[in-house]
Amino acid sequence: MQAGKYRLVKLIGRGGMGEVWEGALAGEHGFNRRVAIKKMIGKHDGGWEHRFLEEARIASRLHHANIVSVLDFGVEEGAYFQVLELIDGIDARHVYERAHERGTPLPVELALHICVEVAHGLQSAHAALDEAGRPLHIVHRDVSLENVLVSWQGDVKLSDFGVAKARDRGFMTAAAGVVGKPAYMAPEQATGGEVDARTDVFGLGCALHALLTGVTPLAGEDAMARLLIGKPLPIAEAIPEDVRALIAKAVSRTKADRFASAGAMAEAMAALRHARMSQDPRVALRDFLAPLAPKKRAVGALDALLLPAEVPSPTPAEPNASTATGVSPPPPPRRALPWAAVAGSLALTGAAAFWIVTAPPEPQAIPPLPVREPAPAPVQAPPREVVTAPPEPAPQPKAAPAPRKAPLTPALSPTRGEGVLLVGGEGAQRAEILVDGKSMGFAPKRVELPAGSHDVVLVRPDGSRVGPHRVEITARHTDLEPAKWIVQD
Repeated sequence: MQAGKYRLVKLIGRGGMGEVWEGALAGEHGFNRRVAIKKMIGKHDGGWEHRFLEEARIASRLHHANIVSVLDFGVEEGAYFQVLELIDGIDARHVYERAHERGTPLPVELALHICVEVAHGLQSAHAALDEAGRPLHIVHRDVSLENVLVSWQGDVKLSDFGVAKARDRGFMTAAAGVVGKPAYMAPEQATGGEVDARTDVFGLGCALHALLTGVTPLAGEDAMARLLIGKPLPIAEAIPEDVRALIAKAVSRTKADRFASAGAMAEAMAALRHARMSQDPRVALRDFLAPLAPKKRAVGALDALLLPAEVPSPTPAEPNASTATGVSPPPPPRRALPWAAVAGSLALTGAAAFWIVTAPPEPQAIPPLPVREPAPAPVQAPPREVVTAPPEPAPQPKAAPAPRKAPLTPALSPTRGEGVLLVGGEGAQRAEILVDGKSMGFAPKRVELPAGSHDVVLVRPDGSRVGPHRVEITARHTDLEPAKWIVQD
């Protein structure tokens, strides 16, 4: 299979909107480069295609060692695809999880180092200029552990500019509504207010906390509500006092109280890192990751005959291979395939979703006889699974709950005849939303309403009212282009 001039080697991840492949670009005299190819599949709303194009356009302007590079863009049989550098490693969330599984938590100084590198990437993005030398005002808006890639060699790279805000971005910037991951979201972002570089500083502060504890300071249903009324976010007491102070500053309620820039935060974190270590931080990170990496076994002449060759292009996954809230990997890769972390993301449910898929650890030894035994199994397996095997019906009930998870992430578009209204802003905080006299909860909030005219009133905690405000809802008001009422005072 091909995507333009790139050969698709193996499928790494599949979501509802697209796929991520490991690809290869072959040239003359033995030239061969491994890449990640992110491609859209099927027919989608034009807003998603625009988002895909804008992500590639914004990321292609960024050139920094701590940002995943977008190498190319193209169209194959009417489907858009992006070509990105392939990172051999895992995301920062998996670094935390695997380290704890081994009983060796990530040292504070290495958590600081990872975030220092991310801060440098953010500073570069925030300071990026267009061809005329004008600031692009890029804001990532989705800084999280899942979007930080760490290679086995100690490289740290920020990925996924799918929901980034930029000065000259199209309608997606102006009407995208609230995007990002709630656990990392700054209050001005959650309420539909104006975001800037300090919004990413807030997300990075949450990421540092999560690297050290597994959760962000916004964990808990009322954390954002408490922050909005002026109560500082709780910082885990297990974190050293100087690092706690740094995180507290980064996740301050108001932007003015945070670090003035990602670069300033990088300097503060680097000072704390240097006070704790004298070894080169990149080497220290590589050494720490070594036990977490997959074990590669040597392949001799006999092994080469017994081990399967590289997997060809896979057959399409079953209809239930993708979920509403993330990406389901394809069938487990065969033993000969290398591990890979892919710098790729696709918008799946109204917010960007990033994934990294890796193969399970290699077995230590595979004698010839066991390798030959499974050969006849595929011939027998289909009749057992479909006709008589008792375990087969078991997955069916588990597939049913998937739709119930959809409300956690707003759907791309509401049901026919409905539209999306976003109510937020500083002046709407904790106010009760009345739509045509009916309570719809408290702001900030996303509300689905029948198409037509509606009178919206906000009842503030002190009893004062704002409105009524007349809104016209149509089926064109989706999560990508919602109707908005943002009250600033």
